[in-house]
Amino acid sequence: MDAIVAFFLNSGEYRNWGWNVATIGACGANLTTLVQLWGVCGQNQRVWKSEKAEVPLGLFAYFHAYFWAFTIYGIKMDSLTVLFNATQVIPFFLILLGVYVKRGFTLKEWGMVMGTLIMVPIMYSVGVEGSKVFLFVLLLGVLPFLVRQPIEIFRKKRTGDIDVRFPYTFLAASVFWFVYGIKLHDWAITLAQPPLFAVFLMTILLYHKYRPMPTTNNA
Repeated sequence: MDAIVAFFLNSGEYRNWGWNVATIGACGANLTTLVQLWGVCGQNQRVWKSEKAEVPLGLFAYFHAYFWAFTIYGIKMDSLTVLFNATQVIPFFLILLGVYVKRGFTLKEWGMVMGTLIMVPIMYSVGVEGSKVFLFVLLLGVLPFLVRQPIEIFRKKRTGDIDVRFPYTFLAASVFWFVYGIKLHDWAITLAQPPLFAVFLMTILLYHKYRPMPTTNNA
């Protein structure tokens, strides 16, 4: 219990609490975490309701491992906001479980799921400054997986089992994390947000272009 209290008192959120941009940014980031959880849970429901679970598994495997590593980062940085955001590891795990139950994993997909977990012990082993560098690498590392999503939509001219709430919520989150990173002088979080914003925006635009039109029954 003493360790938990000490962590809270040392957190950037507690030390910067007040009517200021840092607190507003933290509150905004926490609010968007709730929205992100809603979006990821919506994607999880779609996977479990789908027959084929036609989703980019590499992307969700990466996010699953990333949020485990982000948990360690939050502990090192004494950040309540980061730890709360890292709870997304739960629905991402359920997405992977849903895909496995629905259609199983190929050998290549097993390699992606297990291989991405290497980021967890690396984040644990490096120091504080090393953690910032590694987090920046991880945030940029997700870009190839994210870019594949709009590319697949454009190539196939269909959206598959993508739930549009997922890119929308992460698009909004990137704005607040950008502000949060600036005010807490976390360059790793700050610099990674613009390219993430651009990819999520591209995904949303292509989704609305190629989404299936609702059918109407003529009387």
